[in-house]
Amino acid sequence: MEARQKIVMGYLGVGLAAALIAGVATWAITSNTRTNGMDSQTAEERVSELEAEVASLTAAYERASSSSESPDVAVEETGADADEDESASATAEDGRHFCFVTGIVNETGETMVTVDYAEMLTGTEANAAATAAGEESPPPNDFFIRNVNPKLRTFPVKSAIQVHLTASSGQGIDGLDVGLGEWHDSFVGMSPGYEVQHVPYWITIANGVIVDIEEQYIP
Repeated sequence: MEARQKIVMGYLGVGLAAALIAGVATWAITSNTRTNGMDSQTAEERVSELEAEVASLTAAYERASSSSESPDVAVEETGADADEDESASATAEDGRHFCFVTGIVNETGETMVTVDYAEMLTGTEANAAATAAGEESPPPNDFFIRNVNPKLRTFPVKSAIQVHLTASSGQGIDGLDVGLGEWHDSFVGMSPGYEVQHVPYWITIANGVIVDIEEQYIP
């Protein structure tokens, strides 16, 4: 039952009880008045008014009770709880981001990647950004990478993913896929396989975990 319904029912219950008490008191006064032979017209009118008020409050109380127990209310509450649970699993970082990878750490079987978000601009945005930075404008190949925010972010990586490499692999724009471990070893210098440092990437984050890594091809 919703809090508002509880409050309404509480007020109705208090009003109903008060009306019943007042009715009993008035009935007692009326009975005493009649016993003493006094004019009881005013008391009888008050009794009639209270009876009508009690009937109205009783009907309202029954309506409120019945609506609070309806299946529709229960279904809506269940749906709201489900939405809250679903939103709680998401993070503000979810989505696809352009970035540079600044560090990879493998601890206790979990790979953590630190990234620096940037922007890859094209067209008029690239021209304006290059001009503002004092670089050649229009920029070569019609793109300009802007990175003005030094904030670094660290995320866990899904262990089963393949990292798609392009220019750093020597395979050109088509590129190839390598395992996360092989990419890690190349990045930290454990293996001379690929030049994967200082190249831009696109990462995809879902529920706070990196689930896809793609190198951005730079001609």
